[in-house]
Amino acid sequence: MNTNVYIHIPTTTIFRIVAAVVALIFVFLMRDIIMLLLFAIVIAAAVDPFATKMENKGIPRIVGLLVVYLLFFLGVTSFFWVLVPPLAIELTDFTANFPVYANGLVEVLSRYGITPDNPAFSTLPNYIDKLTENLTQLVPTITGVFTDVVGRGFQIITVFLASFYLALQRDGEEKFLRMLSPETEDPYIVDLWKRAQKKIGQWLQGQVVLAVLIGVATYVGLTVIGVKYALILSIIAGMLEIVPIVGPIATAIIAMVVAFFQAPAKSVLVGLFFLILQQLEGNILVPLIFRKVLGLHPVIVIFALLIGLRLGGVGGMLLAVPMAAVLTELFGDFSSGKIKV
Repeated sequence: MNTNVYIHIPTTTIFRIVAAVVALIFVFLMRDIIMLLLFAIVIAAAVDPFATKMENKGIPRIVGLLVVYLLFFLGVTSFFWVLVPPLAIELTDFTANFPVYANGLVEVLSRYGITPDNPAFSTLPNYIDKLTENLTQLVPTITGVFTDVVGRGFQIITVFLASFYLALQRDGEEKFLRMLSPETEDPYIVDLWKRAQKKIGQWLQGQVVLAVLIGVATYVGLTVIGVKYALILSIIAGMLEIVPIVGPIATAIIAMVVAFFQAPAKSVLVGLFFLILQQLEGNILVPLIFRKVLGLHPVIVIFALLIGLRLGGVGGMLLAVPMAAVLTELFGDFSSGKIKV
């Protein structure tokens, strides 16, 4: 006996599936433009609170925005003007002296029985030569990065202009999201954005303050100890603060290795310095700076940065944490039953 089984798929379901596939294809094809748009929204969300505070004090919103953007560009310009020349000098000096440091490492390994007869030792010269070659190319690479930034000037200008116009109106990002979202979902989309924006803003402000403090403290501490390349190491320390747990540990290891090449005793002092610095950071700075921050779990931040780097390079990393904040709120709404599929 033959029985026919009919599966009925509603037209609306088919339409939704097709629409989802088309949307994914569209996002993939327009991913570069969408990334620029996301940058503009994030920047607008970051400057909006400052412009609103100035507006509440009687300063026209457009004037407040111009002041914020002007201070930002002056800060970036001053950073490159003051730090890039000595940074390039330190990098060049480190590259020139690296073979000396490498030979010192070979001598230390020999003391512990790792000699040319040891298999581990035989591969070391190849690694040293390769690393020396990479370091030699480092300064031109940095110059290439600056050239690439200048080459992308049109995109950068577009992002800042778009963010300026979004922030020009009070709650401009919300109005823009309302325009893009279905009318029935407006209240939820706006509520989701407000919660994510608060989390993004607090996290970003806290990270900037913490990075500056740790960077300055690292520079002062290493300079007092007498470690060369303190400027490079302090910039690395500030930048790696964005990576929870792993970043500070990596900074300490790098600094100790550099100090060891100069004088083994200095590496011990550097280790003690970073141990004290991490205690101050964990018990005083972080609670003080992030006391009002709802926060993102460190593991979420680490994985978000890795995924962002894999999908979009440096630009993806910069957008990773804001996107993680939105997704965290979204998943929280799913788990609480606030929204249903």
